[in-house]
Amino acid sequence: MKQFYHTIFRNYLAVMAIAVAIFSVAVPAHALDVSTYAASSRLASGNWVKVRVTGTGMHLISETQLRSWGLEPSRTKVYGYGGKRLPDRLDTDYIDDMPQNSVGICRWPRSGFSTP
Repeated sequence: MKQFYHTIFRNYLAVMAIAVAIFSVAVPAHALDVSTYAASSRLASGNWVKVRVTGTGMHLISETQLRSWGLEPSRTKVYGYGGKRLPDRLDTDYIDDMPQNSVGICRWPRSGFSTP
């Protein structure tokens, strides 16, 4: 019985090796031109925090929360694709590095809203 499974496994490996060889020749890979890519990633320097949200719309990240993540609120920027799915074909409207998103900073007294 052990010999039987060994033969099946060996045949499986042979079939997989042939399939890989056929598909690697039959499906050519295309790379984008080198000038398409950024010289370096924005993620290569600075402090980064990944923030995941479960809903759409505007989200508030408080100054206290930013500071707890080790970020300086006045120097904080938001990058990402805005929850959009990246295109299947990267040759159309491809953004190599994460784009910067718009950020609105609202300041008000901690004790509540004030009137002018």
